[in-house]
Amino acid sequence: MTDPSAAGACDICRIHASAADARVHQLAGNAPLAPVSGANDFAALECHRGPHWIVRHHPLPAPLVGWTCLSAVRHVQGPADFHDAEADEFGRALRTVSRAIREVTRCDRVYAIAFGQGAPHLHMHLIPRFDAVEATRAWQIADWYRAVERGEHAPADPAAVAGFVAAMRDILAANPPGATSSNTRLVRSARAVAPPRAAAGPRLTAKLRADIHETAVEFVAARYQLTADQRATLAATPIRWRRGRGASAYYQRHAHGFDRPHILLRVAPGASAYWHTYRRARARYSTPPGGIELETRILAIAVLIHELTHALQHGACGHGKRAFSEVETTENEIEFIRQHAPQAFAKLIPVVRRTRKKVRGVRGAPPPPSGLAALRAIVLRAAGTLAGLIQPRKAAVIEPRSTRPRTRSPKPTGS
Repeated sequence: MTDPSAAGACDICRIHASAADARVHQLAGNAPLAPVSGANDFAALECHRGPHWIVRHHPLPAPLVGWTCLSAVRHVQGPADFHDAEADEFGRALRTVSRAIREVTRCDRVYAIAFGQGAPHLHMHLIPRFDAVEATRAWQIADWYRAVERGEHAPADPAAVAGFVAAMRDILAANPPGATSSNTRLVRSARAVAPPRAAAGPRLTAKLRADIHETAVEFVAARYQLTADQRATLAATPIRWRRGRGASAYYQRHAHGFDRPHILLRVAPGASAYWHTYRRARARYSTPPGGIELETRILAIAVLIHELTHALQHGACGHGKRAFSEVETTENEIEFIRQHAPQAFAKLIPVVRRTRKKVRGVRGAPPPPSGLAALRAIVLRAAGTLAGLIQPRKAAVIEPRSTRPRTRSPKPTGS
């Protein structure tokens, strides 16, 4: 610790010192997990100690099993005061410990919070977040913390905390926070490092394509009560299969080697992919930032359902052409996810539709001006006319609408 006076007044530094015993693992194995009162308790909760970082479970009684603190060994208030080694290791340490918490607790995500107001010594609170426990969502975790502190909610089971600490020690012993692997070196330049190549995904075999196509057609046919002939017509819509990310679309004109209406369907590489809906579609639900991870086959079926709905809207099965509705196509896609991937559907965010105020008179017309505003406009116009500032407007020239047929394919609507 570089600042003895500051360390002497810092609670975090005192906790570090109380647990810094050569027999820390022996003490951790023998000490009972009771409310923190001595060095043995802090040693029992310590998951890892390295040259720059200490990982320790929250003192008992803990709000949640897995509530962990990543603390700097040196007395440092925050990242702004890191030296080079701490700065280089901080991101990797945060990643390593967060992954270990997720692996042990099987949580949905890990919150990372650091204030440093109560103790001006960097200690990141890494909190497992379970979507099933709604009371711990986002800032509500603070209310949960206070409820446990006041005795209004039961704290974490000490035996479960002991099991978490033991599992974390095994993981962090093999992969210390902040350390680089043997085949990785730090790049100290502004040159970008190429990201690792994505893992190989399922091949677009004929069997996989047939399965995706048949499932999507069956879903759309059942949803719209299509006859056998209409279903056969919809199934006969050509599909151009592509592997890769990007927007799929239903095309009505010549494109991609087809001279009739067809669907361009892109199947993302990898065993899983991230699914997005769009707020501009004004559907009932929206995906959170970053999307929702889905199995590639499920995602491909949902996207194809989206595009088959477009085909129906444009009269592919003999129905009259209907008004284009991105809401309908997106809701069909979401309905398939609800039936076949309920865990992903549970992560969708309901969209609150904004209500627009109605204006008297013609729809879309601005509200009538107030009397004062009308009088002010008359005075300004009269003054401008006298000063010669206002020129008469030229008559509008309306050009005849072009009759040239459109040859370009419509913009992909995406899904």
